[in-house]
Amino acid sequence: MYGKFLADVIAVSHGLMVIMLLPGVLVFVFGLTRKYRWFRIGYYLATVLTVLSYLFTQLCFLTTWETWLRNRYDSVNTYTDGFVYHYVNKFFGIELSSDFIFYAFIVAFVMAIISDLFWSTRRRIKHKS
Repeated sequence: MYGKFLADVIAVSHGLMVIMLLPGVLVFVFGLTRKYRWFRIGYYLATVLTVLSYLFTQLCFLTTWETWLRNRYDSVNTYTDGFVYHYVNKFFGIELSSDFIFYAFIVAFVMAIISDLFWSTRRRIKHKS
């Protein structure tokens, strides 16, 4: 009964999460995490949950949940690809391979970790002097 509505809510939440994760690496690159500690915690939490989900199911848990809900009310029009692949293709007409999306996510996550380590080490050295 509420399947379509809940699937839409999950899709919007998932989109906001993707917007936070991939471009969010810039917050780390420019060292802004000391001002936005909540972003740092949320970023790492979302990333760890996503990586764990990919390790166990080969899809993000939000994608699995959304497609399950959509499948309950309309099994014909439910997408079977990943979230980013489906919606980027649907709204922008750009076909990205699932491997490209996965590796872009991994590169962004590694960049965030390296940048975070760089800035936190730099702050510690600065405070010791």
